[in-house]
Amino acid sequence: MRTPDGSGSGWAGRAARAIGDIDYAGAAAVAVDKAVASRAPKKLEPGNYPTILEPACVADLLEQLVGGMDQRLADEGRSFFAAPKGGSRRGEKLFGKHIDIRSDPADPQVPARPWSGEGLPHRPRHWIEAGKVATLSCDRFWAEKRKVEPVPAAPNYIMAGGKGTLADLIKSTKRGVLVTSFWYIRDLDPQTMLSTGLTRDGVFWIENGAIAHPVNNFRWNDSPVAVFKKVEEMTAAERLPSRGTENPITVVPAIRVSAFGFASISDAV
Repeated sequence: MRTPDGSGSGWAGRAARAIGDIDYAGAAAVAVDKAVASRAPKKLEPGNYPTILEPACVADLLEQLVGGMDQRLADEGRSFFAAPKGGSRRGEKLFGKHIDIRSDPADPQVPARPWSGEGLPHRPRHWIEAGKVATLSCDRFWAEKRKVEPVPAAPNYIMAGGKGTLADLIKSTKRGVLVTSFWYIRDLDPQTMLSTGLTRDGVFWIENGAIAHPVNNFRWNDSPVAVFKKVEEMTAAERLPSRGTENPITVVPAIRVSAFGFASISDAV
């Protein structure tokens, strides 16, 4: 949504198994409210701030993280999941025990196709279990070369959440930034999973548990690995899409992280 004078912008997304279950009016109301509230933003300098990332942002980071969990890339030393002395980081504890990420084609909230593009069956799998790397995908070619079982890439992404709502998360935040969504994300360094992107359609400053005022958009530089390491609190998880996706296959919470890297100011609305 854009305000008539083009000075404010808001966005919201929804997903469901059936078209009748989508709350169109609720999503539209959120987008309208954010567009109105985002007008006349105050300048906030780039830096590392405590940040609440709404579910659309978390979905983007989650897809990037699990999408990079590939056995061949790790074995060849071309990804973050490559062990320093060779092989992969499977079994290594990288995150807090509250970070739990899985896939399951039969999950009733976000069902998926039961086979991969290679014709491999999708089974319930943990990718990150209680903070540890549990599984890496492995295509037929690399599995044959390594004499291991092939593992298809995740058909959906299901991240365990905490309790409460986005409003509750804001109330528990003393100071920080609230980000509605990301845009134009690009990889910078596959070995650290460092990425860059832009914020869009509603960035706000939180003060003493309430939204104080809108702030400018940013270009950000950060890594999903670093972000999920810094999670302090999460809302309950629900099926919500990353921005712009045509196939919403993510169940995610909103999260608050102790710091997020805003690299420069963006003049976009």
